[in-house]
Amino acid sequence: MIKTILFDVDGTIVDTQKVVLSTFKEVIKEYLNANVNINDLAFALGIPGRDAIKHFTNNKVLINKMAKSWSEKASNRVNEDTLFNNIPETIKSLSQEGITLGIVTSKTKQEYINEVSHFGLDDYFDVIVTASDTKNHKPNPEPLNFAISKLGVDRTETLYVGDTKYDMLTANAAKVKFALANWGAHEELPEADYQLNNPINLEEIVKG
Repeated sequence: MIKTILFDVDGTIVDTQKVVLSTFKEVIKEYLNANVNINDLAFALGIPGRDAIKHFTNNKVLINKMAKSWSEKASNRVNEDTLFNNIPETIKSLSQEGITLGIVTSKTKQEYINEVSHFGLDDYFDVIVTASDTKNHKPNPEPLNFAISKLGVDRTETLYVGDTKYDMLTANAAKVKFALANWGAHEELPEADYQLNNPINLEEIVKG
């Protein structure tokens, strides 16, 4: 039985792909003078920004500058981000049913505040874990393990919902069930424990 559900953010709760990838492309052009096809940047979805930037440079000073610029550009376009259909209703319903809810995201704490908190869902989550809270990040299990420890819940009754292979690898490493959010996913992951075509499918899972 699933009693705890932890959510990724980008591509799972919030549709941020357009803004995340287009601003990443702008930053690469600005700092590295490189024109990269936006479709070739999809690997950046689901991992911390600095890890994505490391695909292009190992210069720590440059990485910091690019990460700061990228975050600022994305924050300036936050009005373009939208919640996926049925996400707010499902989260509210699960909370009312007594399901423990949480966030485990690769966004930093400030990015989360700037880009997600304004949607008004924070009060429904019992824990919010960002990249600022752990030394290691997805696909390392530390973020999920940190959330589980903070909540004091049973990992065998915990489900992680995400849209990328990084999310699935994180769940597998933390030994929790994984549900693929197909509304935001860009690759098929048939090995996922659950395939979600709509957020309301989560209510069916918790009811067994």
